Amino acid sequence: MCRSTTPGFYGTDQAPAYRFLHRFLQAVQWCEQYPPGQRWLLKSPQHLGALTAVQSVFPDATLVFTHRDPASVFTSLITMIGYVLRSTYATPGKQQIIDKTLRMQHGFLRGLVRDIDNLKGPVEHVYFHEFMADRPGTVARIYRADGYLHPRPPGSRGLRP
Repeated sequence: MCRSTTPGFYGTDQAPAYRFLHRFLQAVQWCEQYPPGQRWLLKSPQHLGALTAVQSVFPDATLVFTHRDPASVFTSLITMIGYVLRSTYATPGKQQIIDKTLRMQHGFLRGLVRDIDNLKGPVEHVYFHEFMADRPGTVARIYRADGYLHPRPPGSRGLRP
């Protein structure tokens, strides 16, 4: 079972949610008639809290960890949580937004610390300042780590398998 030791959302088994996501991506791939062998790119900080579930459902995944200044990440996350809470509450309070953001970030980081030494398969670490200095080189390095040598064609849009 892919259970976290963090209470709340990350204290539950996330594998069923990732199995649903896997099935959903297969349906999209079939409906859009993507050629076999193309890869999906899934980007979300929420994956950090459930890495064992991610790898149990997507065993051939290449995990890419982006490293950024924690203060700017937290500020960005606060903004995102504020927008999400606005759709639920008429006027979310600042402290409510900060508390939810802290709980989420704690879940992400706790899951990462718990799982990082047990990851299987390719793992790449991307440092934001290096990415900004050499975007094409960084992307090429990720593709090489994944064994995927053909990035999306120029001009293509959206998520691609």
